[in-house]
Amino acid sequence: EKRSYYNNSLDPAYIIYTSGSTGLPKGVVVSHANVRNYINWAVGQFDITAKDRVLGTAPFGFDMSVFDIYCPVKAGASFCIATEKDCMFPAKLVNYIETCGATIWKGVSSLVGYLAWSGIVRPGTMSTLRTILFGGETLPVKHLISWMKVCPSIRYFNCYGPTEATGVSLFHEIVDIPGPGLTAIPIGNPIKNMKVLIWNDSGNTMETGRVGELLLHGSSVAIGYWGDTELTRKRFISVQDSDGSSKRFYRTGDKARIDNRGIVHFLGRLDTQVKYMGYRIDLQDIDLALQSIEGVRNAAVVLKQAEKAAKEELVALIEYSMNDSMASLLSELSKILPAYMIPRKIKNCGRIPRTERGKLDRTAVSELLDKLT
Repeated sequence: EKRSYYNNSLDPAYIIYTSGSTGLPKGVVVSHANVRNYINWAVGQFDITAKDRVLGTAPFGFDMSVFDIYCPVKAGASFCIATEKDCMFPAKLVNYIETCGATIWKGVSSLVGYLAWSGIVRPGTMSTLRTILFGGETLPVKHLISWMKVCPSIRYFNCYGPTEATGVSLFHEIVDIPGPGLTAIPIGNPIKNMKVLIWNDSGNTMETGRVGELLLHGSSVAIGYWGDTELTRKRFISVQDSDGSSKRFYRTGDKARIDNRGIVHFLGRLDTQVKYMGYRIDLQDIDLALQSIEGVRNAAVVLKQAEKAAKEELVALIEYSMNDSMASLLSELSKILPAYMIPRKIKNCGRIPRTERGKLDRTAVSELLDKLT
């Protein structure tokens, strides 16, 4: 007997795994409708046409590649696939961008920042690029400033979206070069058919300006986790919306606030908060402060057991290119952070450990610090 099977929009399209940067990788089940909402929005928002050439620098097992693959399919554009070796060497990547004539690039923030830090981005290079979307992690503002000063004709967008919400959930265009003192770029406003809530531990919606957990609702929120109904139940929850109806939201585990203009600001992971010397500290705040200092390309801070002492201490691993002493760096850091947030030890290294998808791997950072001490 012959039988026909047809997919509907709510059926799974694929399973893609999270990066594992905040725990074990989880298989996220994404529907056809999830992808369709994301790609329809992206092609329209960024005016992608058959004339465009979309640069792909993300592995196909990484959710950033969803944009790279399906936007060209939707718009009839070309897809330019950079090799792993291209992405490892700034000069090779710039050469590939120029050779293929890429016009749009959605890249992980660490790679976008790497090109800025290397000094390879100069006036006249990559002249075909018209739009850069960066995300996956916080891009140090100084790297964005470098790009904007050298390539002022490019449009720059900060994008935010966990794997569980199919690519991009919020976005923010940076029109003007950031001013002094700014350490982070907003993640902006939700894409079409998406909505955000800021929640507290008691399950109450937070008012404008208050910090809480970022929740996402809408057409891009995934079906759940493959083979893990319990985790799906914990992370994909029903919440009473402002109109009194119950809606399905995804708990991101990220801290955020909404300012009085309705713009969302990402404030780090809830699980990077530590208790130190009686203070509640977010390790990412220290990361960003270190990264704002000249010569510091990247930074990662962990709370570790102090050597020969029954106490914990903050220890930083940095990529530092200056010849200045660490004392000079600490002096600069003391102008930004209170004394209790300044790391007791700072170690320099060639490259801070990251996952295969370019995200910071704090567990590997801690292990490397053990070898360096």
